[in-house]
Amino acid sequence: MNFARSHATRPDLESVPSNAITRDYKRRIVEDRVPVSASIELTFRCNLHCTHCYCPPGERSQELSTGEIKDVLDELARMGTLFLLMTGGDPLLRKDFPELYRHAKELGLLVTVFTNGTLIDDQIAALWEELPPYLVEISLYGLTREVYEQVVAVKGSYDRCLAGIQRVLADGHPLALKCPATRENAHEIPGLAQLAKDLGVDFRYDPLILATMEGKTHPHALRLSAEEIVALEAADVEKDRAWRKYLTEEKLPVPKDDALFSCGAGKNSLHVDPYGNVQVCLMVKNFRHSLREKPLERIYRDDFPEILSIKREEASKCGGCEHRVTCNNCPGMALWETGTNQSHVEFACGLSQVRARSYPGAAREAAADAGAPGASAGGCASGGCGGGGCGSGSASGPGGLLQIAGLGGAK
Repeated sequence: MNFARSHATRPDLESVPSNAITRDYKRRIVEDRVPVSASIELTFRCNLHCTHCYCPPGERSQELSTGEIKDVLDELARMGTLFLLMTGGDPLLRKDFPELYRHAKELGLLVTVFTNGTLIDDQIAALWEELPPYLVEISLYGLTREVYEQVVAVKGSYDRCLAGIQRVLADGHPLALKCPATRENAHEIPGLAQLAKDLGVDFRYDPLILATMEGKTHPHALRLSAEEIVALEAADVEKDRAWRKYLTEEKLPVPKDDALFSCGAGKNSLHVDPYGNVQVCLMVKNFRHSLREKPLERIYRDDFPEILSIKREEASKCGGCEHRVTCNNCPGMALWETGTNQSHVEFACGLSQVRARSYPGAAREAAADAGAPGASAGGCASGGCGGGGCGSGSASGPGGLLQIAGLGGAK
């Protein structure tokens, strides 16, 4: 058993926040390239029909089998993974979810589940009572029934979601709520934040509505404008304070070279999609390798370094942009929006400029301090940076501000 797995035997680890792991432990994870965090999309299928959803239609026949997923979990445990995200689609839609979840827990993995909450039934409740999750993160798409069901297009789902939330709370499991901020529900975001506060749980919203994984742009119709997004952020006292602190007090990342991937994607984390494709993060789907053709550890050890060594093109607009410290753009977002990892996203550019105007002095100082071309404030808000990694959904620093619709995104 390696040092990373040995820590999983600590009886108190379930209650230890991922950012509380010791400095020495983090150093050794980095040096040994331990994939301490992993995420797996069990399915793209879902029982709701959200217009903003980025997932493609799920092909059940192509999904990894129960045995294949168990093999993945076994290999992750051998490689030293501690934090595992089970997501989708909605992972609870798979009939074998209890078997897969149980297997992960029995391996000592700390499991976070992303779900819409409508499928939390007696069987799931009993499973979680026996084997408590590290975190359950539920998407709540509106404060009122009218708005929620307008977003998801399924009658009766609002009550089932609230029942799922109540069940998780009543059973005492760690819970977080999240929501994409769209033209349909943005006016209810403050109310959702207050509800979460009243319930004593974390809440985050994501205003970045992206194209789908397949590059379809119909979700763009639901986007708020850059000015509306910044106004929403400014009206949120905590988020406004976090932006000011980030720009004035925190040490911003300075890349050592012109690497395309300046975030934490693939460095101590990995992602597996429903069909067995292994990726550095959920969003970067053009550099992937099938575990049906090559063992997971070989992909992580041999192929990931090649992906992460890709350089940013010299003509890239992002490399020398003065607004990069307030920008969400990343290679994954660029891929979905433009079809290439190397491009900039006009919407992200406009949003970063509006943010810079909102915090003019702080943004200028932060840009100067960030120094080298390619520095990015956004990191990987969909996951890849530290903590519970891509799977935790609980990024600190800029990650908590720049939530991209992805692993940690409010889908």
